[in-house]
Amino acid sequence: MPFTVITVKNVPKSLRGDLTKWMQEIATGVYVGNFNTKVREQLWNRVLDSIDGGEATISYSYRNEIGYSFNTVNAQRKVVELDGIPLVLLANSGDSKLDLKHGYSDAAKRRKSKKFSGNAGNKGGEIAGESKKDNYIILHILLEPDSQKISEISCFKKTELGEERFYVRLSYAYDEYVIDEIICRNDSVDKTVEFSVAIKEMIEFMRGFSIVSYGLNEEFEILHKELKRYGYDIYQSKLYDLKNLVKKDNIFIKSYDLEVVLKEYDVDNVDVEDLVSLTDGIHMLSKKVNKFLRLVNVK
Repeated sequence: MPFTVITVKNVPKSLRGDLTKWMQEIATGVYVGNFNTKVREQLWNRVLDSIDGGEATISYSYRNEIGYSFNTVNAQRKVVELDGIPLVLLANSGDSKLDLKHGYSDAAKRRKSKKFSGNAGNKGGEIAGESKKDNYIILHILLEPDSQKISEISCFKKTELGEERFYVRLSYAYDEYVIDEIICRNDSVDKTVEFSVAIKEMIEFMRGFSIVSYGLNEEFEILHKELKRYGYDIYQSKLYDLKNLVKKDNIFIKSYDLEVVLKEYDVDNVDVEDLVSLTDGIHMLSKKVNKFLRLVNVK
C-alpha cells in the first residue's frame, strides 16, 4: 500500500480528528499513513470538504518518473505537470489580458447586458454596511445530467468598477468541449472562441480572488481536472464552501439544499433553474452568513 503524507494548517479540529483515525500525527499538522488509493482519495476529499480557508498538502507514492505525486489546497504554490512529472510552480501575480474577438451584434449585446448585468445586490435590497467591493468571487457549476461533463460555469465578482460576470455554456462532442455561449465581463463574446482560450479568460477573471461556492465537491474536482490540462490549479486559490459554514451558522435548518437555505436566509428573487440567478443568490447569501463574513474580514 502506498505511503501517504498529509500536512494541514489552520484547519478545524474535526478534520484533524478524522485524519488521526487513519494516520499518525508525527508532528503538529503532519500526518503519515499506509493505505490504499481509495482510502487516500476519500481522506483527501474529506480535507477538501472541511478545509474552511486553511491550508493542506498531500504527497504519496505514485508510478511516475519520480516515484511520487502531490497536491495542495490554498497554498502559495501550485502543481503543474510536465511530461507526466509533477512540478511546483509559484503563481505569477502579474495580470495578462486576452484579446478575445467580439462577435455579437449591438442588439444581441443589449439583450445580454439586460440579462447578465442586473444589480444582484439590489434584488433583495441593499444590505446595510455592505462594502463596495469583495475580496472573493462566487463560482457555480452545473454538470450534464447523469454525466461528469460540465454544462455551465458561472462566476460573479464585485470590484471598484462594479459587478462583473463570466459565464459559459458548453456542450461535449467528439471528446472535446464546444462553446455554445460565453459572457466575459458582462459582454458577449464570439462563441467560436476555443475552449482553451475561454478557460484562460476565466482564470484571469478569478485571479487574485478567493473562491466561494456552495456544495460543489464533485463539480470542483471535475473542473480541477479540466484546468490542470491547461496548467492551472484551482486549489491554489483560497476556497470557501458556504454550505459548510451555513451548517455551523444555523444548525436548525431542516435541509441544507441551496434552495432551502436561500429561503431561510431571506434571499429572494432567485430562479433556481437559472445558473446565473443562482450565482447571484449565493452572493447575496454570502453577505448574511456571519461565520463566513468573519473569515473573509468583510466590514
